[in-house]
Amino acid sequence: MKIKEFQHQPVKPDTYEASMALNQLMRIGKHAIKLHNMIDDAAEMESWVAKKIDLAGDYVKKVYNYTEGEKAGLYDDGGMTEDAGEGHMSKSTLYHTAKYAIALMDMIKPGDDLEGWVQSKLNKAADYLQGVYNYEEYQKLNPYREELDSNIIQKHAGIVQKHI
Repeated sequence: MKIKEFQHQPVKPDTYEASMALNQLMRIGKHAIKLHNMIDDAAEMESWVAKKIDLAGDYVKKVYNYTEGEKAGLYDDGGMTEDAGEGHMSKSTLYHTAKYAIALMDMIKPGDDLEGWVQSKLNKAADYLQGVYNYEEYQKLNPYREELDSNIIQKHAGIVQKHI
């Protein structure tokens, strides 16, 4: 019986981590852009909506800074006063979040070995933005019912049903 000689085969890089990160970055960028276009600068927002946008932006910024290796500011108000609406603040965060997500998609290559916390931050950011997007989209289609008469409720119910 002849024992075959061991032949070392090069190890192919594990693309799972990088592929997951790229998928999450695609979700983050898509929802950040859609939300940015959906929110009015002067809009009053639910506090949890603004908080999730801020957290998502912060998570993506941390990953970007880590990946880029240098510090970058998330929000430059361009001289805006504190009187700017919540919508303006969130839109600025969404703009920079989408910008960082696009830049990270260029930085992360299939096969890159990513830290566990990097994937965690991207997952949370994507989930937060998707949740906020779903909420905002629903609010646009179906405004607060107590403020509507029955004819308008029927009209909006038809619109919601059409989009489902």
